[in-house]
Amino acid sequence: MTALTSNAIERLVREALELHRLVKAAEEVQHLRSPATGVEKNGKGASDPTASAAMCPKRLAVVETLTTVHHAVDLMADEINTHAHYASAALNAWDGRKP
Repeated sequence: MTALTSNAIERLVREALELHRLVKAAEEVQHLRSPATGVEKNGKGASDPTASAAMCPKRLAVVETLTTVHHAVDLMADEINTHAHYASAALNAWDGRKP
């Protein structure tokens, strides 16, 4: 069981590092218009880069995903902290220290 727990924690760390990499990339583009989205035109027919970025559905999807990830990771961090506390208390009890 110990090896399984260690493997699970190592997997968690690997997945967390990959998520961190992806979130950093998403944070870099969250305010930019996707190159795959057309450019908005103003009333005079000129391109409007501000409106293009603000209304870009792909950019908005990135922002929404970042918000969802933030909330989910915050909950996961609380859960991990709880389990770390349990492990610490078990080790302290094993060692004869008060939890």
